[in-house]
Amino acid sequence: MSAISRYSLTKVRLLHLLEELKASSIETGTLCVPAGSSKTNIEAMMEAALNIKMVPEDLSKSLTESTTGGILFWGLHHWYLVMPPFPVAQESFSKTCEIEPLYGLLHQEFMLGLVLVRLGEYGIGAAS
Repeated sequence: MSAISRYSLTKVRLLHLLEELKASSIETGTLCVPAGSSKTNIEAMMEAALNIKMVPEDLSKSLTESTTGGILFWGLHHWYLVMPPFPVAQESFSKTCEIEPLYGLLHQEFMLGLVLVRLGEYGIGAAS
């Protein structure tokens, strides 16, 4: 495997990448790994899903250290490991391109709450 490049993508660019992957779905598989998965579990899933004996160390290490989990898209000529800003809900595997878990995560509305306390005074705020 060649050198690994890391990129930070905006929501719009990530959605564009997902659409490109979906367009080439015949050649692309998907592996969703939730946060907190052990390295041995990740490597076992990847070996079974990808039909390879040697899992690249960088992939399993990145997934193990991730606080949100990750989604791996692979094909004949590419590997994409997406580590979303919000946690991956469940473990799954598909021999086709399944963008729905990540697509749904990016379109889900989250609520942000804030509580400020200072010298006996307080303020509460919420935004969605």
